[in-house]
Parts: sequence; C-alpha cells; structure tokens
Amino acid sequence: MNNKKSRHKLSIRVLKITIIMVILMSIYEYSKSFILPSITLWQSHLITIIISGIIAAMVSYFVFRKENNFLNEILNEQKHKTEYEKQLEATIAELTTAKSEINALEGLLPICSFCKSIRNEDGQWVSIEKYIRSNSGADFSHSVCPVCMKKHYPQIDNQ
Repeated sequence: MNNKKSRHKLSIRVLKITIIMVILMSIYEYSKSFILPSITLWQSHLITIIISGIIAAMVSYFVFRKENNFLNEILNEQKHKTEYEKQLEATIAELTTAKSEINALEGLLPICSFCKSIRNEDGQWVSIEKYIRSNSGADFSHSVCPVCMKKHYPQIDNQ
C-alpha cells in the first residue's frame, strides 16, 4: 500500500474520531446540568476529566492500533524492497559477467574483395582471422573444405 495514502487515511480517521469526541463532550457538558443537577463545579470538572481520559484512551487505542498496522506495512514493504534490490544486484552481476564474455562484431566492415583483409579502426589492413580474434575473443582452427580439397589437392581427395 502506498505510504502517503496510508498516512492520509490515518489522518482522516483521527480527524473523524476527534470530531466525534468534541461532539460527545459538547453533548455531555450540555446535558450534565439536566442529568446531575446537584453536583458541584469541582465534581463536574472531575467527571469531565475522567470521561475525557476514557475517550482519549479509546481514541489512542484505535489510532495506535492503526498506526501499528501502518508501521507493519512499511516494514513489509522495506523487506520486499530489500529482497528485490538483492535480486536486482544479482541480475546486474550476471549481466555484467555475460557482457564481458560476449564480444560481438557489429556494423559494416571494410573488406578487400581479393585477399579478404579487413581495415581496422587505425586504418591498417589485417587478415580476417587477426581482426576477428582481436575484436571478438574467438579463435580459429584451420581446415580445408571439400571444394577446396578437390581444387588444390586433387591427389589426396578420395571422394
């Protein structure tokens, strides 16, 4: 639940309880002379203090109970936020590791039509193997395809 929204609800509840308390005390003060006509001023003040204390205790109980629920919600949200932050940190660490392991070649590469050399960032022409090795971390294992085997080594080709 949104903290600001919870505080607003709590403030509205306290305001309602305060208004109800003021109305009840006003009714009590007005009706006191009819209910207890023979009491002294001192006794009247004592009864008012006792009733005010009882109402204040009731209001405090309800307000603090609601405030306790509000604090529990905040603690739960903080706990979940901490868990999410830990998960996020783990995900960031995984992505950072994956990014360091992946070196992708992208964009247009200027390549010679004849010898297949590639022009690097410094303007130097390097072999395709050297360029890919230095820019991607990949390594090469040389072999001969069947077409080139027939063309260049016809005596070895048994197929």
